[in-house]
Amino acid sequence: MTASTVKTVLAGITSPSPLLPVGRDRDPAMSGGTIVKWRPASTACFPSQASGQSSPTFDLLSGTQFTDVSGGVPWAGYNPTTGGFESLEGGGQGLRLVPAIDLGANPSHEILLVAWYKLNLAEQVRGLFRIGGTTYGNSTRATAANQIAYETNGAAADLWIAGQHLSAIVPLVADTVYQDAFHIIPNSGSGLSTVNVYRNGVQISSATISYTAFAALASDARLFEIGVGDDSDRVRLNGSFYEGWLEDLTLGGRNAADLVAADYARNSGVFS
Repeated sequence: MTASTVKTVLAGITSPSPLLPVGRDRDPAMSGGTIVKWRPASTACFPSQASGQSSPTFDLLSGTQFTDVSGGVPWAGYNPTTGGFESLEGGGQGLRLVPAIDLGANPSHEILLVAWYKLNLAEQVRGLFRIGGTTYGNSTRATAANQIAYETNGAAADLWIAGQHLSAIVPLVADTVYQDAFHIIPNSGSGLSTVNVYRNGVQISSATISYTAFAALASDARLFEIGVGDDSDRVRLNGSFYEGWLEDLTLGGRNAADLVAADYARNSGVFS
């Protein structure tokens, strides 16, 4: 694949990935199906590695820089001891990757979202990771344009897919490092989609939701954000973010359970 190649992420959708071979060298866990990956403990993602700093960071696949959309309240910055970006509770919207990551109007590929994080406090509606979405307003996470949103909600976490809500999908305990992963299997023919839920390397549950096409993304869409605030008050959670990535399993020909288990084995004990 040459530097001028544009990689197809999903049917009819493209995402710039001019550095795919280099990207694989940056992180050998990535594949031809990787869409985006953020891991600040990697010098390719966060070259500074300096304590207390939070920029710039880069997508490990494409080399595209994340934008700090902190809304005036900066990150506490990187902690080299824990391997994560520490976030202080307050206004702000975290980090945003541009150009767009778009899962397409009628998704047919299997998608895997993996998130590593820790909460200092069990809090109501604080953003973890988000794909798609529009300008923050009244319950925008409940719209189909908000393609995937993963948020805390007190003692549990909620997942939104194309505006549909899976409530309390995993439990949350403060001061605990989690690997959470969601394997989304769309099936427009049956009118249903399956979501397999993983925690710390193993599947813990499965849910079925109505198949819903994603709405077209607005020009001001927030696309692959880390640490986004709640739609209404934009409050960032109090905790740490270690890694987030998105994989097109259909394109990459990989197995979700194997991939999640290998990722957990690689990172277990690395983050704190």
